[in-house]
Amino acid sequence: MPIDYEAEYNNRARVPEHPQIFARWAREAEDYRAEAMKERRAELGLRYGSTMRQVIDLFSPKPDAVFPLALFIHGGYWRSLEPSMFSQVARGANTHGIAVAVVGYDLCPQVTIPEIIEQIRHACLFLWLRIGRPMMVFGHSAGGHLAAAMLATDWQARYPKAPASLVPAAYSISGLFDLTPLLQVSMNNDLRLDESSARTPLRCSGRRHASAHSTPWWEGWNQPSSCAKAE
Repeated sequence: MPIDYEAEYNNRARVPEHPQIFARWAREAEDYRAEAMKERRAELGLRYGSTMRQVIDLFSPKPDAVFPLALFIHGGYWRSLEPSMFSQVARGANTHGIAVAVVGYDLCPQVTIPEIIEQIRHACLFLWLRIGRPMMVFGHSAGGHLAAAMLATDWQARYPKAPASLVPAAYSISGLFDLTPLLQVSMNNDLRLDESSARTPLRCSGRRHASAHSTPWWEGWNQPSSCAKAE
């Protein structure tokens, strides 16, 4: 029986309570921003690009100190959600002495996926120039794909002054890597993938460093066919 990719990739239809989940995320994010601002541990709305969505919220364990750095990229199939829904992802890492930057980016169809990849590269470089530290990049769904793209980037080939190990590790939660099934679903009206870009989603990111490390993770509401494509 052929796979119904339209149904397989429609996670919101499979999770009818998703509006309540999104609302809870937004409340938790707002609460953590307020807590971090009160403790002077947050720098909100740092602009790394020219558009309104190209911003970073930076959460540190303590004010006025230098810590290891992680960058979080939200999901939403490259076409929805926003970083202000995910401030709370910094809580656990902050507790363990790690600063967390939560990055925003422009969405499809206003931009293409390769353009989003380039925006996240600029965000990484912005943080390196500001803080002077390499970063672990992690993300969910489309953000997992973008995290892998950062790991795969040959930084010195693109930006000679950047360290080769600017992104030495990545953690992809339910990431999408083989994008060919998306050619058959209606969301591609926004993504504008073709056969070439869908089959080589990370090739435009450069080569993968032999010393780099990536860990994939799949969560419950992603479907078996999605996991297989990620593998």
